[in-house]
Amino acid sequence: MAEKSEGLTIKQQQILEELNNCADEISGQQLHRALIDSSINMGLTTVYRNLRTLQQKGLVRCRNLPTGEALFSPVNRDNHHLTCVDCGKTLVLK
Repeated sequence: MAEKSEGLTIKQQQILEELNNCADEISGQQLHRALIDSSINMGLTTVYRNLRTLQQKGLVRCRNLPTGEALFSPVNRDNHHLTCVDCGKTLVLK
């Protein structure tokens, strides 16, 4: 778990832990599904509300695609992406 977990709710800690377990960025809906698959019962609205809070606390990064979809990742994973505004294809920059 991230070192800044002090002051986080249990739900925020669970979300942050699931994000840290993901290999790449993940949408809120994918995160919700992963939490359910891990037997963590949390509503989709709760996931998005806590993602926003974690983003405000500087623990989660959000990247918006040209399609309007938002992808989330922990800030300790410093990946940069290049996204085509025409087709929406994304490449991870290394």
